[in-house]
Amino acid sequence: MGNHTLTIHGHKVYCDDEMDYHGVKHLAYEIDEEACLDLFKQARENHEVDFEDDHDRQFSLVEGENLSFTVVSRERHHGWI
Repeated sequence: MGNHTLTIHGHKVYCDDEMDYHGVKHLAYEIDEEACLDLFKQARENHEVDFEDDHDRQFSLVEGENLSFTVVSRERHHGWI
């Protein structure tokens, strides 16, 4: 799937693959604006904040430069499945 960038409530949000993109979609389309902005605020204050989507998938929202953020899945599969 490759790298993706989406602007969510004025913040550029990056992700590297399809698994991460589920977290981006959660922020953009599945939670309300106030809850999403609260996650951005927490990530700015702590450089990272953990969240999960409605399917119990685990993600981190990591602060970047110039009000940008990266979503990273915390459910990586290593090696052979």
